[in-house]
Amino acid sequence: MQKRGKTANGKQRWMCLACQKSTLRHRHDRTLFWRRKLFETWITGNRSLTEVAQGLGVTRQTLERWFAVFWDEPPPALPPVPNLKHEVLVIDAIYLAGRFHAALIGRTPTRPVHYSFALRESFVSWLEFSEGLGAASAPFAVVLDGQRGGLAMVKALWPSALVQRCLAHVTRRVKNKLTLNPKTEAGRELRALTNALFNVWTPEDRDAWLKAFQVWEDQWLPLALAKTKGLNQNGRQTWWYTHKNLRGGYIHLKNALPNLFTYVNHPNIPRTTNHVEGGINSRLKELIYRHRGFSLLQKQILVATFLVLKGTSESRQKPPQNVT
Repeated sequence: MQKRGKTANGKQRWMCLACQKSTLRHRHDRTLFWRRKLFETWITGNRSLTEVAQGLGVTRQTLERWFAVFWDEPPPALPPVPNLKHEVLVIDAIYLAGRFHAALIGRTPTRPVHYSFALRESFVSWLEFSEGLGAASAPFAVVLDGQRGGLAMVKALWPSALVQRCLAHVTRRVKNKLTLNPKTEAGRELRALTNALFNVWTPEDRDAWLKAFQVWEDQWLPLALAKTKGLNQNGRQTWWYTHKNLRGGYIHLKNALPNLFTYVNHPNIPRTTNHVEGGINSRLKELIYRHRGFSLLQKQILVATFLVLKGTSESRQKPPQNVT
């Protein structure tokens, strides 16, 4: 075969000297490769299928035919998990259909390292997530939002790992209990303490905050735990917490205290889950809404494709500073 001019489209034409016939050389593997790249660009990008088709000068139906083969494949896998012995693992989840069908995601400060799918967040689903980490499943520290299943998994499997509760989730939960304008003086002071969490950077800041929290307990704990007695619908005597929202905010903050300030002595540990919540989940939510006609399997492929691209493109990214 030797080169013999080009076609009207600019493709190289080849001539067989033996049979004197010309042809084009087709690389079906390269065709599939570039179609996969196009599929990944579309599924993780901002353009609709129609817009992508118009940009290529083909019909939407042609793109659907090209992409059909990729929907039949299992979700792509991330590169092998690195040794997490000296790494910080940030874990969080995103739901693909209401309150069901969760994608459990784990990443270091530089890139995603593992994901799995489950019906809901639970101790069992997080155990299955940890199995995918294999021999690398012993991180130096874990940052999480405090969901019970994930926290129980960390304490059961990685008892030596440091734990950092996400300050953003803790403050959001407490504020949801107290509301924007607490009716009691105790609630207003507790809300102010909660707002001050993000001002804690040094051991001195931490000790001052803990002292202020202890002062609040000494003054307002009886009010937070006060009970009211009365009759239920059946006429039987019962009781309830008089200020249940105040108590709920206090209990949530109190339970988080053991793992609230780990980052103070270890500045390399993020104090929020924003590496997943903001760096991954927010974009995934946007993509899921953009492709809201997708089936559950297609959403899972979308999540997996996005994480794989994120994991490979950011593998050499400089770890971000703890600025939140």
